[in-house]
Amino acid sequence: MGNEKKILSIIICTYNREGLLRQVVESLVDQVNAHPMCELIVVDNNSSDETAQMSKNFKNKIKNYSYIFEAEQGLSSARNRGLKEAKGDYVGYIDDDCIALPGWIKTALFVIKQIRPDLFGGGYAPWYENEKPIWFKDAYATKSLGESPRFLGQCEFLSGGNIFIRKVLLKGYDGFKSSFGMKGNQVGFGEETFLQMMLRKKKKDLTVFYHPDLLVTHRVSDEKINIYQRIEHAFIKGKDWQRINNSFYKKNNRIRSFLVLIWSIASGIISFTLGALLRDRKKYPFCENYWFEISLKKVRRVGGEIVNIFMV
Repeated sequence: MGNEKKILSIIICTYNREGLLRQVVESLVDQVNAHPMCELIVVDNNSSDETAQMSKNFKNKIKNYSYIFEAEQGLSSARNRGLKEAKGDYVGYIDDDCIALPGWIKTALFVIKQIRPDLFGGGYAPWYENEKPIWFKDAYATKSLGESPRFLGQCEFLSGGNIFIRKVLLKGYDGFKSSFGMKGNQVGFGEETFLQMMLRKKKKDLTVFYHPDLLVTHRVSDEKINIYQRIEHAFIKGKDWQRINNSFYKKNNRIRSFLVLIWSIASGIISFTLGALLRDRKKYPFCENYWFEISLKKVRRVGGEIVNIFMV
């Protein structure tokens, strides 16, 4: 590691994604080397593939680079381990299936030096694992909060796969909550949303900044296009979002939630069948468009109401 004071620590947490990890690290080699005040940390979250050896091969290619093994399974645990090892004033997290575009670190350092927010980040655009179906819109795999740099409001959230946080602030509130997020192959969401809501509650003057030039591309795997996988993920997202919401706000009445659940299941079934058949074909050329844009919202609602009823 270099002796220069570190301003920014970039952390990549990974689990059994050797090939994907190689791509994101390669997208950062020249960027990290160009900025001695930055470091790159790979946190291997108990992988069983060749992640360890592949990661260590970058030791001689990147000036400020660390490989860390974290045995406790879970993305939040891996992120917290990276936080513990980081030497920068800020920590930046990028997902292992993303690719940092040229100038990503340069823009991050500009925001740190000129704006100095508590949190900041950018959006993402898709890159496809295989050729996308004709009906799949890039918008389904894109996140943008606008074309201009700006501070975000209370109900706006940064993506966890492209986020930067003041280290002293994150450590002061014990990092990411381990009950949320991915755990190995177990799908989970929301650890970064919980963190942002918690920080806003604890720190009334919290500043959250968005910069459109902090752009990464994010993999769209075949499972993200598969409607059955999207139904499963929408259900889990609904559950996790409601768990987060219930941590900060008064829980809904169980009887009301039961009635809403029945309605959500019924309207969801109708949406996936009759609704798709009777859809506006100019607006939704394919059934999949209607399912992705309308029906999946109802699945998320079902997941949320189940949490309210059973308090899981």
